[in-house]
Amino acid sequence: MSALAGERVSGTPETLTVWNWIHYGYFDTLEECIAAGETRGDPPLIWWIQYNCGHESVGDPRWLLQVYATW
Repeated sequence: MSALAGERVSGTPETLTVWNWIHYGYFDTLEECIAAGETRGDPPLIWWIQYNCGHESVGDPRWLLQVYATW
């Protein structure tokens, strides 16, 4: 499951600097992972415009939130 933002997210930096995919955190449920992804970050510390929730490895029940972010 993933979500992509098609428009500029309110509160994100006007000047795009370096954006990278990073591992942001682990969650027990898919719903928790999606809810964290939908926050779009913690301005002014970090912003993201895309996120992905998935399992990092076979057999790991936790959901990994990866975000396309700048900070």
